[in-house]
Formats: sequence, structure tokens, C-alpha cells
Amino acid sequence: MTKNLILVVDDEETQRNILGKILVKAGYEVEKAASAHEALEIFSSKPVDLVITDIRMPQMTGRELLRRAKEIDPDVPIILITAYAELEDAIEMITREGAFYYLVKPLDVGKMLEEIKRALSLRNIEKGEERKQGEAPRFEGIIGESPKMVKLYREMAKVILRGPNTVLITGESGTGKELVARAIHRYGRRKSGKFVPVNISAIPATLLESELFGYERGAFTDAKTRKIGLFEEANGGTIFLDEIGEMDANLQVKLLRVIEEREFQRVGGTKPIRVDLCVIAATNKNLEEEVKAGRFREDLY
Repeated sequence: MTKNLILVVDDEETQRNILGKILVKAGYEVEKAASAHEALEIFSSKPVDLVITDIRMPQMTGRELLRRAKEIDPDVPIILITAYAELEDAIEMITREGAFYYLVKPLDVGKMLEEIKRALSLRNIEKGEERKQGEAPRFEGIIGESPKMVKLYREMAKVILRGPNTVLITGESGTGKELVARAIHRYGRRKSGKFVPVNISAIPATLLESELFGYERGAFTDAKTRKIGLFEEANGGTIFLDEIGEMDANLQVKLLRVIEEREFQRVGGTKPIRVDLCVIAATNKNLEEEVKAGRFREDLY
């Protein structure tokens, strides 16, 4: 089996060489670049499977390298190296710009190798590499090797590597949409956060808003105390909205605000609440037809 190629980018020669030696010893092929410009030249000419880059570099930063590399190959996993002072930037690059993971200096080598293995496992699935006989399932809890299942695995890996904040899963009832959603969460960037499943069709329409967004004390007659909603509960993780096609138009507007602005208000509240989460929705309906019929918002679809 061909070795995965990792590109190490750092303007500090010592750090670059140390990382290179660690990765070669771990069994990877390694290319090294002293600048983002040099990295892009290598990236454009060789089949790079993963990039490890420092964020702060002269001339072109790791953020700009991330953007340009993703233009060339949207699915390539990029791991960031950051100082503690740049941590906020690193988190934003993961949640907003598709970086795979970040490592804080001084590096935890064990954690680095663990995340590299996770990223390359997804990369190999996305590339369609065959699984060896007797190997564990590609995604825990999902079994099958038919052409349709292999196609599903590749699509799942692509989604996880790109790291979007919203995912739509379609399919007939009973086809395992929640299993797919759980796998996307378990292998994705927010795996350390909670996975919060919500069956839209199982909650009465009159209660759904307060369940999702929570409410303030006194918001209505029975609101004796403040209640945290499911979006807040899922902050830092993933919320799974099953049967999204059953959501009424009023709540669709509020969901759109959560997706676009990453904030909402509790029922009866005035203060915006910020959240960082992945919204995975699922439906057995044809949403394109629902949009045409005026039952589902086009901008939400």
C-alpha cells in the first residue's frame, strides 16, 4: 500500500525538521516547506494527503494557505499548529474555514499522531481505497460493502473532511439516517461535544419552539423557571433535526437565523445567545418539491 504523503509547513527550520523526523518514523512520506508559497508549489504538483502548517508565518499566513489549498482540493485535511495566544483564530479556522484540527505548542506528539491517523483514515475512504479483509467497519455502527454503501462511505468522509456547519441527509424512513448523523458527529471536528437528536414530528408544534430554543421565566403561564433549549444543549457539538420537512414556516425562519448568524433568543428573551454547533437535518420528503409547493423555505433548503 502506498504511503500517505504529509506536507509540513513551518518557517522555523528546527520545528520543521523535528516534525518531519517524527512523521517519517511513524511510517509516512513527508515533504517540507519553509513558507506558504513553497507549500502551494508542492501542493499543486504532488498528491498531498494531509497538511500540517503553522498559523503565523511571514508573507503568507497559515490561514491564507488553508484557503488556497482548499480551492485546489476542498477535501484535504489541514492540521494547524498554533500558539496559545492564537487559539481563537485556530478555532475559527476549524468552524468557519474547514481546517481539520489544531495543535497547541508545545506539541503533544501522541495527540498529533492520533489526529493524523483519524484524518488519513477519512482521506483514504474519500479516495475510495479498498478495505483489507477483516478490517473494522469504516464507520462504527454502519456495516456493508455493497457499491451503494461504499459510495455512502465516500460521501460521509467528504462531508467530515470539509467540515460544514450544516448537513442534509435524505432517504426513506428506516434507512439509518440517524446512524449516518451520529457517525458524522463522532468522526468530525465537534466530536468532543454532545450529539443531541430531535425528532421534529414527535414533538407537538405548540411545544417545539420552546424545546429547541428554551424559554425565560415568565415567558408563558407555566414558565416558572428558565429552561435551556436543545440548541444550547448542543453548543460545541451537533444537533440532529430528524424529519426537518415537518417544521412549520415560523420555526424555519428561526432555524435559518441559527444557521446563518449562529445565534437565537429564548422564548420570552431579548438577549441573543451565541452558539457554535453543527446542524444535521434529515428528511424522507423531497424538499425540492416541498419548496415548489411553498411548504419549505428555499433559502433554508
